[in-house]
Amino acid sequence: MPLIGKFSSPIRGGVFYVGADGEVGEDPGDSELHPLLEVWPALIIVNVENGGLGRTRVRIASTAIDDPVGPAVFDGTLHIAGGRLRIGDAEDETVVWLPVPPGELRVRLHVSDAGPEVHRGRKWWLSGHVPNRLDVVLPEL
Repeated sequence: MPLIGKFSSPIRGGVFYVGADGEVGEDPGDSELHPLLEVWPALIIVNVENGGLGRTRVRIASTAIDDPVGPAVFDGTLHIAGGRLRIGDAEDETVVWLPVPPGELRVRLHVSDAGPEVHRGRKWWLSGHVPNRLDVVLPEL
């Protein structure tokens, strides 16, 4: 697993971004992919453990991860027009900026602690399970 980066940080409000810097698209795409996600053409918003409850650990890799933290909840492309990928919290307190080729970028996102209730269609806030570990895989880098 060629690791590009990693960090561990409290994520204020439990809102985590993977996507473009700036414009994310006119309207969300299919947000029914997973109850923890909101997917836009250029951005994935992930509900994670609120920073007041603990830290979220994030690994960023360029190929498949040998020991992913959990199931892949997103495997698709994001439109990164400006060639700069943002991975981090919504408050810009902990953010990794990666230069990437402008255009479509394949992204796979694994989450931990999603709990069985989430996979049976219950929303994350009902199940009480939100991830505190994420693996962001960028297989084309």
